[in-house]
Amino acid sequence: CAATFSPTLAQQFNSDNYLSKPAGMATVILSAGERSDMVMTTFSLIPRWEFTAAVYIVNTDNDPSTDDGYSQSLYFKYMVFENKAKTGGIAFKFGAGQEPSYTLDGTGFEGASQTYWVNAPLTLPFLSNILSWDIMLGASVTRNYGDDEATVGAFTYSTRLAWYPKSPKLAVVGEV
Repeated sequence: CAATFSPTLAQQFNSDNYLSKPAGMATVILSAGERSDMVMTTFSLIPRWEFTAAVYIVNTDNDPSTDDGYSQSLYFKYMVFENKAKTGGIAFKFGAGQEPSYTLDGTGFEGASQTYWVNAPLTLPFLSNILSWDIMLGASVTRNYGDDEATVGAFTYSTRLAWYPKSPKLAVVGEV
């Protein structure tokens, strides 16, 4: 799309793969945009474990001087298994997230729903690591959802296939 100078839309995969950072590593991600800002920190203090905390600021009225919505998430990941070649494995992730809360006309406040979730990223290598298949199955429960403030459950799933034609530095990836 960049080569044709045309706009594009994209969706990030709903999770990363099975890998956990080596113990002692941390990543801090800062993102600032026209409609939202984010601060996310992921760190690993214990081998095979990761902890992630994030805060998202939502700007629905396009006025950068107002803070009219926010959400947050916390989650843990445990790398259950990794193959000897370090090209595949499985992890277990669990956490909690919050749909944005919003100010209403600068006077009221609309509360947020809370979601608890679990998923298991599985990465399978094929054809001497030329193909890598990620499968993500999960479930969630959301409290205070919608106008009825109901508790609802959901099953989540996604998959992606990566093709590494020359090396692990370049891939063609398809996601569903």
